[in-house]
Amino acid sequence: MADQEHSTQPQTNGTEQEQQKEPKQRNDQENDKEDEYTEDFIELVNLAVKFKEEGNAHYKQRNLQEAFNSYIEVIKINDHVKSKEELLNNVNKEDLNNLYDTVVAAANNISMVFIDVDEYQKAFNFAHFANGVKQNAKSFYLQGKILKECNQPERAILYFNKVLELQPSSKDAEKMIEECQELMEHEKLLRGMNLLRFQERQEDEMLQKAIEESKRVYDEEMKKRVQEEELKKKADEEQDLIRQHFLEEQKKKQEEEEKKRKEEEENAEEEDLEIELDDDDHHAEEKDDHEEIDDDEVSLTESEIALLEEEERVAKEQELEEEEQ
Repeated sequence: MADQEHSTQPQTNGTEQEQQKEPKQRNDQENDKEDEYTEDFIELVNLAVKFKEEGNAHYKQRNLQEAFNSYIEVIKINDHVKSKEELLNNVNKEDLNNLYDTVVAAANNISMVFIDVDEYQKAFNFAHFANGVKQNAKSFYLQGKILKECNQPERAILYFNKVLELQPSSKDAEKMIEECQELMEHEKLLRGMNLLRFQERQEDEMLQKAIEESKRVYDEEMKKRVQEEELKKKADEEQDLIRQHFLEEQKKKQEEEEKKRKEEEENAEEEDLEIELDDDDHHAEEKDDHEEIDDDEVSLTESEIALLEEEERVAKEQELEEEEQ
């Protein structure tokens, strides 16, 4: 019985010992795993630092493309770490801050590379990215500098003020703020001058339009006057033609009337001649008749003869008048 109890006791003790060993083994495994993660993370941090230093060396030699290629590797390492949630959960804050500092420095240096080649939008984006990783005075300073270069001094001052919040003794930020204020005053002056020029240009345009309108009215008036003169000239020519035609008709009519008058006169002369011839014949007959009168008849006095001749003359004139009528 005692042997049986003795035999069972070690079995109980062995089970308890195994149960006590299991948490210790798990802790050891977790510690080993954490150490492994830490070692992997430190290797990544060291690799990031190496790429950053390579980029700095290239930048000093003005090999901007090589500098960018090195700095961008640091950003890739940061993206890799961010994708490994388990890795992030098993590293200490100090090592993580070391990585973030390296990433911020690389991103800021990429921003400087883009500033050197005047690609300000990309430069601003990388400085903004660096501030997103960890707020820092250099990123704010670079953003303010970029905005100043892009002629946005008011926005730039906001970023330089953030630099002073993080580094109150920054002389560079204070100098930049002064320069931005000078730019704003200069821009204000330029805006005033531009406004004045704009107003002058508007006045010149209005004056030019007035001149053009006056010229247009003058041209239209001259054109109208020329047309009126042409119409008047044409009307005068037509009147001259009508007058000339009338005069020709009148002349023609007068010539016809003159011709007709001459013909009538000729006819009248011929008739007068015939009448005279008839009268001569008549007188001759009367003379013959008188010669046949006896000497015993009473002879006419001279006054009576004159009266008879007068009567004959008046009778002839009446006959001529009747013929002319």
